[in-house]
Amino acid sequence: MRVGKLDQKIVLLSPTESNVDGEATSSFSTAATVWGDVISERGTEVFEAARTNARETIRVNIHYRSDVTDKWRLTWQGQTYDIVYIDRAERRQGDLWLTAQLVGAL
Repeated sequence: MRVGKLDQKIVLLSPTESNVDGEATSSFSTAATVWGDVISERGTEVFEAARTNARETIRVNIHYRSDVTDKWRLTWQGQTYDIVYIDRAERRQGDLWLTAQLVGAL
């Protein structure tokens, strides 16, 4: 891992559930703030039922963490992304690659 490339602040969000008045609610809370390298992948447009939906996907490289799952989210530059894929192949080198999609995008 090239530490100098980790120049973007990433907030990792883990899901939490709470019980308010007998009703379960889900939310996300900050698990960690880390430094990462963000690669913005080319956005795509999906045509569905005569409407266009933009899909923004990013790849993020952070120091390896074993606790991150695809149920988590991350925020970067004020945008929230769902983690859709975790690549642990380079864990021995200390890297964890996350593929994330903008929340609200199709």
